[in-house]
Amino acid sequence: MIDLDQAPDSSFYQLARSYLNILTNSEKSHLVLKKNFYYKKMNLSDDIAKWSGYEIFLKTETHTIISIIFRRSCNYKKKVPQNIMNVLMHELLTYEPLTCEPLTYYFHLQIDIFLVIPPLLDKRQDIYITFKISYQSQKDYNVTDKILYDELYMVANSITSNDINNIYYVNLIQAQLNSLIYNAEIYHHIETIIKIKPVYFDYVKMFLKYMLVTLKEGGVYISSGSTKFKQEKTEIQMLIYFMHSLIIYTFLFTHIFTLDIMDFLEEEIKIERDFSYLLNLILSQIPGINLIDTHISEKKKINRILHRLSDYIIYCLDTGFMSHKYNITDFINGALKIDSERREDVNYILNFFLHLRETDYGKEYEKECLKMLEIEKDGDMKINKLLSSKKYTINDFFLFYLHQSGYINKYYKYKNDNDYKKIVSYILRYGVDLKIKKSVCKNLLIFSNDYKNKYNILVNSIVIFLYQNSDRQNFCLFILSTLINITNNNDEIKNQLIKLNISKVANFFILSKDYEIVHKVILLYINLSKEEYMCDDMINNGLFINFLDILFDLYYINLKIKKEICINILCIIGQVLNYKKYAIFLLNNYIGLIEVAIYIYQTTDFVFFNKIKIIYFFKQIAKYNYIIKTQICNYIIPLVIKEIYLFSNKDFIYSVLNLLNTISDYKTNCLALIQMNILDFIGFIKSLSILDLYKKAIQIEKKIKKNLDVVS
Repeated sequence: MIDLDQAPDSSFYQLARSYLNILTNSEKSHLVLKKNFYYKKMNLSDDIAKWSGYEIFLKTETHTIISIIFRRSCNYKKKVPQNIMNVLMHELLTYEPLTCEPLTYYFHLQIDIFLVIPPLLDKRQDIYITFKISYQSQKDYNVTDKILYDELYMVANSITSNDINNIYYVNLIQAQLNSLIYNAEIYHHIETIIKIKPVYFDYVKMFLKYMLVTLKEGGVYISSGSTKFKQEKTEIQMLIYFMHSLIIYTFLFTHIFTLDIMDFLEEEIKIERDFSYLLNLILSQIPGINLIDTHISEKKKINRILHRLSDYIIYCLDTGFMSHKYNITDFINGALKIDSERREDVNYILNFFLHLRETDYGKEYEKECLKMLEIEKDGDMKINKLLSSKKYTINDFFLFYLHQSGYINKYYKYKNDNDYKKIVSYILRYGVDLKIKKSVCKNLLIFSNDYKNKYNILVNSIVIFLYQNSDRQNFCLFILSTLINITNNNDEIKNQLIKLNISKVANFFILSKDYEIVHKVILLYINLSKEEYMCDDMINNGLFINFLDILFDLYYINLKIKKEICINILCIIGQVLNYKKYAIFLLNNYIGLIEVAIYIYQTTDFVFFNKIKIIYFFKQIAKYNYIIKTQICNYIIPLVIKEIYLFSNKDFIYSVLNLLNTISDYKTNCLALIQMNILDFIGFIKSLSILDLYKKAIQIEKKIKKNLDVVS
């Protein structure tokens, strides 16, 4: 601590204390069990920067939190040979620094023939590693505090400076890569940056070659551009095919390039015809696997490795080794066109890629997974029954591509569109690939604007997906936007949402204060508050009170999204006011509501906002109180008349006429309207020659004149 305080740029202890405050600010109570300096034990020998560390261990009411904070800072006392200094100074002079301060500091040190050795030419880097786990998860997964600490130390000690020629712990990474414990993104990083592959990669190539040879022998022409239609067996067509191929190959050899993917897989690679034997051959090359051992733990290990191997080979097709020549879509297109006598062989591969299996790895993967996609007599699929038990998992990435490519459509021929949507439903509910789910969400949003598309079968999965990903803003925005579209004039879906307790997740979003999501929730509830039972659900779950709180919190803030939120909340309140019991509650408990609405209207620009919703609110609330009618007449109508003279909009004028019809029931208001030259305004409306507006204007004119006759 003393050493740190004496350093010229040091505030490390304050940094640690500040981060501790960040960890505990949101907690009602906490107990700090450990806080002291931490000394990094690995990855320091090749790093000339100075490392300082601090560890924190605390418990809150619900979670265990452990954290290590590192500061990697300049080494001020290391003298550098002149030749190295010249090189570094050249880099410095050609580098645009992150801040002005480091550059000034370098030039100052050059005078003293000392050089600061910085991380990334900056003064310091602060690194935080934090593990947070709930007590329930610790109990469910048997994670002790010691295990958590061991994991934290492993991560903290493994952190090292980045280097273009990365040589740190390649053997460790190689061992992990051999075990296939990563996902596609990490595989891609390791293969392109560190440039290593599994030690048995040649056997993976054997699998890929088996796959391509199976397609080729099944009459599918393989090329790196796409999968061609299968070769027909008539002599004339074979001759045409041969001549066509000859022309193509002549052109390609002229340009010193070949499209034949088989050349890419190297001729010397052995072709193994037996699929099961091929898998065992690959497994035999993986370190730590004993195929002879029949113990249940070893069987589970083998099943787990097979699962990872399936994912890795899909990665090789999708973004890895073969993707730029021949990808997953090409393979499925080939499976669509293969001869019937070789279809069973390609089904082995498809089942392996789908990899439907029990989550505990106690049994082998289902080798008849494709058959489980068939519709059974009860109208359901067997695959759904297995997945809904939560004891099975499937490769949702490959299932999605089978669905998108038309494979399911060709071989299973479902009777109606809902059966195809069930596949999308399974991906949303049971899948784990977030990229695929994001694609599904985007497609749902795009097609939800078409009222012909029926999404009733998907609603259950959509809501479950929303619950599961409530912490991911992009997914939530996609799903909420989709729900807004599909609930428009669809009472059946509205009923489903209420039965699925959509109000609970809506409350969570409201309390999150993420105003983009809050806005979507409010737009959704404009659709979900049009019937009394819908209003009952919204109010009984406390959502309506939260809407009112947001309105009173934000009404004076002149930001576009917050202004729109307030306007849409007023629209929801207007719909709730259709029911007298709720109107009485509002008028008795929210006395300033009309003043807030008047303020919002007066400060809202007609050009950029839809003020019809506020007019609708005024019309609804004016039905219940003469004082409110007078307030609206005095503070809103003059501005409304001016806006209509400036911006003639049929829908807006019609909503204003409905409001005038409501407030003109009160005779005192009629006198005030006459003073505002309301009859001239009505004459202007009639001059627009729009039948609906003309009839409404005549009705209001008669009502005002009748009330004035009574007064006089």
